[in-house]
Amino acid sequence: MNKDYLKSKKDILITIIVIILLISAFLGIKKYVFVSKSIVVPESSVLNFDENIQKGINYSSKGDSASAIESYKAASEVSPSDYVPYSNLGSIYFSQKKFPEAETAFLKALELKKNNVSVYTKLYEVYAYGMKKDFQQMNTFFTKAMKDTENDVNMIKLYASYLEEMNKLELALPIWQGLLKVEPDNVLYKAKIETLHNKIQG
Repeated sequence: MNKDYLKSKKDILITIIVIILLISAFLGIKKYVFVSKSIVVPESSVLNFDENIQKGINYSSKGDSASAIESYKAASEVSPSDYVPYSNLGSIYFSQKKFPEAETAFLKALELKKNNVSVYTKLYEVYAYGMKKDFQQMNTFFTKAMKDTENDVNMIKLYASYLEEMNKLELALPIWQGLLKVEPDNVLYKAKIETLHNKIQG
């Protein structure tokens, strides 16, 4: 059989395959466009992560908590591995006194970024002022928080302040003294230590 003939047949076959693929792709696109036009997509779901977060912040500042929650949830769907939407959701639920929902949101945020001091501080407020957990439960909370944040100084100060609120002054004093050893010129630490000394002795 003529080699040129075979080559020609092969070229025709390749051309036909390419045309079939192009037609299939075109029909697939047309089908997708048709379906897309027939579906009403909520505005928040077509925005990117940053836009949804900003919309949530804007709604929240206007007091529109429902829309803010929708925007933060949409952001979490766009980027499920980011802790920010859950942290912001927790703040809204806390302001609404929905403490179990706030706890769930903050725990999810910490699951995604366990060393976040800001989220731990918010969760502290839920436990201490919202759910009013007892001293043992709060100690368990602080033990985990210290471990996850690698003894962050702000968590240490928060724990010392909590002990003061609970009138555990003898426990709070050595913590402030320890902080002063790290920052010997810190005027605030010195004043705090003096105040605690006076309260304990007085």
